[in-house]
Amino acid sequence: MGSIKVFISSAIDELEYERETAVKVIRGLNLTPSVFEGFRAMSKTLEDAYLDEVQDCDIFVLILWKTLRRAVEREYWEAVRRDKPILIFVKMLKDAEERELKLSRFLGLVKDQEKNATSTRADAALIPFFRHYRSLVDLEAGLRDGIVAEIYRKLSADVIATRTRQDMYELGISIISTARKRLYITQRTPTLLLGARPYAGPEQERINYDVQFEKALRAWIDTAVRDVEREGLYLYDVLGTKAEIQAQGLQEVFENNLRDLKQLETRTGHRFRITSTPSRYSGPIAVGDSWFAIWVVGGDNAVAVSKVSEKVSDEFVNILRALGSRITTVDQLLAEMDH
Repeated sequence: MGSIKVFISSAIDELEYERETAVKVIRGLNLTPSVFEGFRAMSKTLEDAYLDEVQDCDIFVLILWKTLRRAVEREYWEAVRRDKPILIFVKMLKDAEERELKLSRFLGLVKDQEKNATSTRADAALIPFFRHYRSLVDLEAGLRDGIVAEIYRKLSADVIATRTRQDMYELGISIISTARKRLYITQRTPTLLLGARPYAGPEQERINYDVQFEKALRAWIDTAVRDVEREGLYLYDVLGTKAEIQAQGLQEVFENNLRDLKQLETRTGHRFRITSTPSRYSGPIAVGDSWFAIWVVGGDNAVAVSKVSEKVSDEFVNILRALGSRITTVDQLLAEMDH
């Protein structure tokens, strides 16, 4: 899956911290932020360069407070003209703060546009996601919800297919990053237990996309420790894992990671679980809230089929939950590896 680009439009000096928060959210979702601060030197005028970026983006985010700059207004109407999905966030005023008349009129116009938008459009791209926020925490939560909803809306109509291992891992990272309630992962040889794989060669460098996949998994589990609404299951194949351990000399790495993850399992009250599964179910499979992917791996290539479907995702979860229902100890899982 190619990277989704999210354009951030706002007054730079007025909403500096909001822009930083937006960039953090977008990168946290494994997406690409498009912001003035990241533009390269160019011969075009700045406004024309901005409009080119709007044309090239997949999602347009507009953040407003007290003023409306000419460039920001042009970017918005360019997004409308290009049928871009639009997310609008308006910072609430405090005490004596006031909005300029130009911005008030613009917000009224946007509200009218929202009311007049009909459901006859197949993609409903012109219906803005409009939300007020009080704090950066509110903005972070709202922006994340809005972007994830837009990704799901787009992907619910499409089937994604990937062909390389890098695409496979990047797709997995996207599913992990957008999962807020549940995450079910099966791997034949588990990244969480064996670590990111090295390239073949004397330097044994770690494969970057495998490193990022492991980081995304660990970040999700760390959040699950604090967030009682999250549940997760991580399954691996005993035979495949045993063969990898023997080939790469990873017994100590496996045992240390297993003990650490079992401690996290206990800390979550078993909302997160890690255990083995029969080889015929060993995946790779990834299931998030409504987004699933299943891979067929061969050599250096991997073909994946992925889609947003809550119904199919629920069916996968029912099967995997049954496979991972047993509560296992470290000693039991280590004993399996010795047989």
